[in-house]
Amino acid sequence: MSHWIVVETMGTGAHEEIDPSVVFKGGKRSQYTSVDRLRHEVPRGDYTVLAWILQALDTVTATGRPESAVISHVAIVAEPVFGPNGVVFAVQLWIGDDADSTPPPRRLVGGFEFVYDEELDLAQIHEGPNIERDILGIDGPTQDIIRVAPEVFQYFYDFPRESEIGPFVRDMKAGRLENGATFDSSLTVRHERDSDDQLRYRCYMTLRAVRLPSRWALRGVVHDINDVEPAEFLAFNRHTARVIANLEERESGLGRIDFATGLVTDWLRTPPPPLSAWLTDSPIFHEDEQETIAAAQLALLTRQQDRATYRARIRFAGGPTDVWHMAQFTITPDKHGEDGLGFLTVEPLSKEAMAS
Repeated sequence: MSHWIVVETMGTGAHEEIDPSVVFKGGKRSQYTSVDRLRHEVPRGDYTVLAWILQALDTVTATGRPESAVISHVAIVAEPVFGPNGVVFAVQLWIGDDADSTPPPRRLVGGFEFVYDEELDLAQIHEGPNIERDILGIDGPTQDIIRVAPEVFQYFYDFPRESEIGPFVRDMKAGRLENGATFDSSLTVRHERDSDDQLRYRCYMTLRAVRLPSRWALRGVVHDINDVEPAEFLAFNRHTARVIANLEERESGLGRIDFATGLVTDWLRTPPPPLSAWLTDSPIFHEDEQETIAAAQLALLTRQQDRATYRARIRFAGGPTDVWHMAQFTITPDKHGEDGLGFLTVEPLSKEAMAS
């Protein structure tokens, strides 16, 4: 039986043309290989079949509608994979052995886009319609959803290239990447619907930094490959870290922070109210404390100290603009440097404590 092939089309709408590429074929991941090599997947290398396939990739990407045909006695199916806003981020392609072949169930593939609003200094993940259901096992409406990083990272067990994604995002924002620059990594995730939180699923994530006419976009395609590449622990294990973090009954939150972007990607221990809003909303720090925060981060960057503690006022993008919460923050890096990862401890303070 023929396997589904996954072709990423994340360059759709780019300022300059970005060719699609194959990211899964023959039952295993493929690292951005040229679609021209699909001729090796065509029975007898029939050029007529290959020409239809290449045209179908363009058509499905442009229209969002599936295509199917029998060409030279070969059955072919092309199905869209949507990112947010109805944009096709990938195409699932099946090439039969003959005209009577029928495809197996489609692969579990979804799309998303990381969106950074420079004016508001907010970062969000805009998801395609099926990624939560098919990749994270979340039962709910199949529609575009907007999340902040901790809402997504809470489902991760392992992300082997986690320390590299922040610098990639930073370089994209600074315009230091080429249009269409790629990043890929395996992921090990859990499903929300599973009663056994030890169940794990291996996924393959492919990203492109895409220069759209008005902005940069970081687009991603995530594919559940657990059936062909079963999950195993590969890197930082968030599940164990959460268990250990919550053994202590402390009135503070413990988060995983990426120094390259400044984002808290995950909360291992939920911050107490009102800082618990950080789980689902983007933080905004008071401008009067920006210098204090920068000085603390510089002390870590230059290795003047092993950890930095500071106090600051914070509010959240979805809350009132005039309500500020007092808090104390402690940053402890895994390793020093602007590309490092670390832990952020945060605890609310009273006005009296803030003034002391």
